Amino acid sequence: MSWETLVSQKADIKQQQIDTDFAVVFASEQGKKVLEYLESITVNATVSPQTPSSNLWHLEGQRYLLNLIKLRIKKGKAKK
Repeated sequence: MSWETLVSQKADIKQQQIDTDFAVVFASEQGKKVLEYLESITVNATVSPQTPSSNLWHLEGQRYLLNLIKLRIKKGKAKK
């Protein structure tokens, strides 16, 4: 077994734990409400055609982060 393999295995374990933590935190009613709120201000947000591109990039970054959270929750639920 190489050093790289050990480091990789340790990183995988940490990632799995983070996924589980996300699933636990957002499984509660409060967590679900927080997700709904984040969706309302990101995914369901509408902007005018005159919105500057910098604002659009900012909104897209927020959407990316929300989708990352949802992915972690999904992975965490699958591990249970």
